[in-house]
Amino acid sequence: MDASIREKNLERFNFSVATVEAADRENMGFLLLYLLPLFTSSFTSLNWTIWVPTLLIFAVITSTGYSYHFNPLLGIMKWHFYKVGTPEGVTYVLITKKELRHASQPLIVSQLTEYIVIDVED
Repeated sequence: MDASIREKNLERFNFSVATVEAADRENMGFLLLYLLPLFTSSFTSLNWTIWVPTLLIFAVITSTGYSYHFNPLLGIMKWHFYKVGTPEGVTYVLITKKELRHASQPLIVSQLTEYIVIDVED
């Protein structure tokens, strides 16, 4: 994302972090969906009595929960995802190009959604 676009459209604020946990593994769902066609011999041979309910359950859980899924191509572009806890006890997902090693690292972020923030520090 171009820095000038970020500065014009997103409010920047200091963000204090108390805990950090890697969350890159959340991309596995998308990877599985991308690779799933490779493991089927033919579209007509799929067992739809298994697949339809499974997909419906996955859709309901994804749409009603605070789950998050990011395109795995962001990982290739060196973006990292962390579950970070604030001193107030609220957990957010942080998107950054930095590799966080400790929770005391100061951050300047913008809020994308209710519980997702992106590091906008250059």
